Amino acid sequence: MDVNIGEWTYPIFTNLLINFYVMKKKYYLLALASLMMAACSDDDSLFTGGPENGNPAGKTITFVFPGTAQGVVPYAALATDAENELKTLDIYVFGEDSLAADPKPVILKEIFRSGEAGNSFTLTPVGTSYQATISVYPGEQKKFYFVANGRDNLSLDSLELGVTDTTAFLAKATNTLKGHIACPLLMSGSFPELGTITVPEGGLGGNQEVHLTRRMARFDVLNWCEESSFKISEIVLKDIPGSNSIFAQATPYTPTIVASLPIIDFTAYENSNYGESKSVFYMYPAMAVETQNIKLSLVGETLAGAAQVYNVEFKKNQSDVNTIPVLANNRYLLSILNVGSGTLDATLEVKDWLVGDTVNSDVTHGTIKLSVDAAGLKAGQAFADNTLSLPAATTGETAADSVTIKVAADEEWELVKPADCDWIAFSVLPGDSVMKSFKLVTLTTNPSSKEDRVGTVIVRNVKRPSIKQPLIVKQAPNASSYIDLSGALLAGNEISFSGEKMSSDSMNIDVTVPDGATWTASESADWFNLADKAVLTRADAGFTNNDDGKTGTGSGTFSIVAQKNETDQARIDSIKMTISGPEGADKVIQYIVVKQAAQNIGSIRLAARGTLVDKDDAANYKMDSIPATGFIDAAVEGQTTEGERKVTVVAISEWTVSVESGDDWLSVSKSKTLVDGNNGYFGITAATNSTTTPRTAVLKVANTTKPTEVYKTITITQKAGTAAAPAITVDETPLAFTATETAMDTKTISVVLGDPANTWTAALAGTGFSLGGSYIAVTGNGDFTVAPDAANDTYKAKTASITVTESAGSTTKTIAVSQPAGKTVPSFATTTGSVAVDGTGLDISTIVVSGDVENISDWTVSVVDGSDNVTPVTWLTATLDSTSQLAVSMASGGDEVNSTGAERTAVIKLVNTTDNTVVSNTITVTQAGS
Repeated sequence: MDVNIGEWTYPIFTNLLINFYVMKKKYYLLALASLMMAACSDDDSLFTGGPENGNPAGKTITFVFPGTAQGVVPYAALATDAENELKTLDIYVFGEDSLAADPKPVILKEIFRSGEAGNSFTLTPVGTSYQATISVYPGEQKKFYFVANGRDNLSLDSLELGVTDTTAFLAKATNTLKGHIACPLLMSGSFPELGTITVPEGGLGGNQEVHLTRRMARFDVLNWCEESSFKISEIVLKDIPGSNSIFAQATPYTPTIVASLPIIDFTAYENSNYGESKSVFYMYPAMAVETQNIKLSLVGETLAGAAQVYNVEFKKNQSDVNTIPVLANNRYLLSILNVGSGTLDATLEVKDWLVGDTVNSDVTHGTIKLSVDAAGLKAGQAFADNTLSLPAATTGETAADSVTIKVAADEEWELVKPADCDWIAFSVLPGDSVMKSFKLVTLTTNPSSKEDRVGTVIVRNVKRPSIKQPLIVKQAPNASSYIDLSGALLAGNEISFSGEKMSSDSMNIDVTVPDGATWTASESADWFNLADKAVLTRADAGFTNNDDGKTGTGSGTFSIVAQKNETDQARIDSIKMTISGPEGADKVIQYIVVKQAAQNIGSIRLAARGTLVDKDDAANYKMDSIPATGFIDAAVEGQTTEGERKVTVVAISEWTVSVESGDDWLSVSKSKTLVDGNNGYFGITAATNSTTTPRTAVLKVANTTKPTEVYKTITITQKAGTAAAPAITVDETPLAFTATETAMDTKTISVVLGDPANTWTAALAGTGFSLGGSYIAVTGNGDFTVAPDAANDTYKAKTASITVTESAGSTTKTIAVSQPAGKTVPSFATTTGSVAVDGTGLDISTIVVSGDVENISDWTVSVVDGSDNVTPVTWLTATLDSTSQLAVSMASGGDEVNSTGAERTAVIKLVNTTDNTVVSNTITVTQAGS
């Protein structure tokens, strides 16, 4: 919809919200669209964006890429952070050619680039995502193409606004490889996937998906050298696909074949030769018929030390007849199984390459045209398809060296060039703010005699930076003054070192210059040195560095020697190459970019007899059920002794070993011994377990730099032992006799000593029982008896204890002995009674007595005052008149009357006069007060 204000027609923009979701093998982009209406400015420009970002005000599309801002890959363990990074994101907007007849072609309208100064969108973190916003007009058929991390591909710089259609765009391919594919990785996608989309004024409903996929395959290498008997040192690739289409094609793309790439130093990778090394190299796709010609060689040595090279064919199994294709966005695992008799047994499997992270992004209208007056071109200069070709020696020293580029644009424009194009200079010529020209020159000659030097200058709209036209500048090879560089590990003009490289490790650089020319290599950092040519990648043993760089006359070789990187930061610097002698040599400058990875802490792997990985804890191993007597391992000559277990450690960097728990029985008996770099072993011993329960100890092997992050533990469990025989054993079960048992009824107690040479003694505490047999200072095992002195015919139970003491350690055992009472203590059937204040109406006169009352003369009845339970009373009497009955009566003569004015009580008690047994209960009689 358009809004008319005075003479101007202003478009209304539509908002589109697009979310990128990370899924298996792809980035999934969800789009939520909604129309937002806003008032339009009456400025005299069609694009009225604020000056801070160059974007016009209006409706926008917001692209959201979830996950990237969190800096980790929470559910993509098989994809590294770098493989999921969106370092740059370019959005190419195609729309209908409104001037063409039907059917209208879809042509390039705008280009949006993230992260450029003054550009139309910035990748901004929002929660766990990044966000970027572009402006777009509704109504027109549109197609959005996304290219992540592809800004260095020159084919994309040859696009022409208002001319390039989707067919030509989709045919664009990557640069031909000069070195290995490196992160961040090229990814691409489109929205919508099929056809075009019309953005309605009412917005888009529902969710729209966009898939960003990687345009290469990844190769991991699995090798346990102790099992395969082969240790890989280098990987060599030859005749591999050197390019790929930026977007997936309906028909297979035919790649450029690259004869060879820099040798891969496999030892620099984590877990190399001791497990799975991830992301060893990447490769562009190849059909099965093409993989027949790819050469993959593994260089190394057998465990016996014999040098060997094995060629790997792209087959699932090396014995298969047919090769397999290499497909983009797939992960391939090369597993080395075994070597022998000059042959290699290996498998090549296709695995999931899970995608992890994501990001959040602003689009619209206008065009820029570039042209050059052919009559103004000099010898060696040419212009076609927005590409300016120049001679090698064009240096801007004379007016004839420059080329005038005419610009036809709808609005004010500006010139931008990347930092690596410092060999290009330009100046804008006076003229109209829109229809004007600029002059372009190259400041230095092309330092290469083999290939063009290529750079890009961007002509872009000031207010609408997404409207941009790239100009490709090519400088021809230089046949007279040049510095050509080559080397097995040189990728283009870059060379990379592992963080673990030591000061004795070096990489050779071959320098080719014109005959008689003198070349100089100057270093710019203190973490690497330049030295003479190294043999077998090792620097001369006695090389010295005087910081003066290296020089030579004619072609020659020097080496770069890097120190070990002991920091967590990668580092980068350069070597400047110059020559003298040939004409124009002062304008020849070549740079070598030297990179070094951060220190490689790596991982730790342990191996020992009886040790398994803990399935519940990847950082832990288990060593279960070692003998209670300790390790029974035989001695390993020159390494461990008998009863000592060897633990092998595979580690990239330094480590320490400690016993975290259980050090009272587990110890490191053989100290850390290194045998290959930081690979080595140590020995452990275990004391005898003399307890009857299993016990555990935890052994820890940790990286010395990051002990809390890089470590492995072994949880060791030792079986229960056989407990030592006790000093003395006696059955301590209490002995209970019956009341009728007598001295004839003995019970035997057995005593067993742990040491038969020791003695023991039994002692009785208490009365009513006697010991029999031998029980004093008895040597060795023995028996003795115990029995009651007589039957218990009393009202009280008898108790005693027997203590048996082992003399050597004074260990004692105690046995309780008992005999119950032979008679039942009597008790009253009634325990309360009452009487009136005048002594009449006593409600109890006879009380039944139960229990054993054999002779009434043995019992005394007492009636005491209830207030103190001591003082006898005279107003109530009680008499035991039989073995089963107690008679109760009131006194006479006036004592029976309660004249105290208060309630009073009397307590009746029955006590045995022979043994003081008290009847278990009493009778309380209460008399009311007046």
